[in-house]
Amino acid sequence: MMSARPLHVVESVFRSLHWRSIRSDEESVVEVAFADSLVSLAAAFVFEDEHRFVFLLHLATPAPKDRSAEVLEFIARANHGLVVGNWEMNVDSGEIRFRVGVDYGDQPFSGDLLVSAIRSAMKTTDIYQEAFQRVLEGRQGAYEAIETVEAGRS
Repeated sequence: MMSARPLHVVESVFRSLHWRSIRSDEESVVEVAFADSLVSLAAAFVFEDEHRFVFLLHLATPAPKDRSAEVLEFIARANHGLVVGNWEMNVDSGEIRFRVGVDYGDQPFSGDLLVSAIRSAMKTTDIYQEAFQRVLEGRQGAYEAIETVEAGRS
């Protein structure tokens, strides 16, 4: 039995989540825009030939230039303790996103695998969002913000 193409699986999962998705100009990217949220965009990149996919959550607020060093420290400290995924920042634009990548190898790409990646990214974003906001706004330093998250006080 032939399995569904990974891009079709992504679109199907997004529909099941009631996310209105569009295919990007790039053939292998499906995006979902969010309004009134800490996260402005979700994107799934499918690399069929390599049997990999990446799920990204883009934060709505970029890092201000004068907070870049503090935000990068926050990201480094946050990433150090993560088991799955990572935070990253474009140092030129200040864009911040959370990335989960999966190499599914010779196994068929499944909706369950994608849902697991989405849940992981959403959970991590939820855990760190308030601390991220405090660092972005200059209300707290990176070290203190991470200490707060790790102590479970978000």
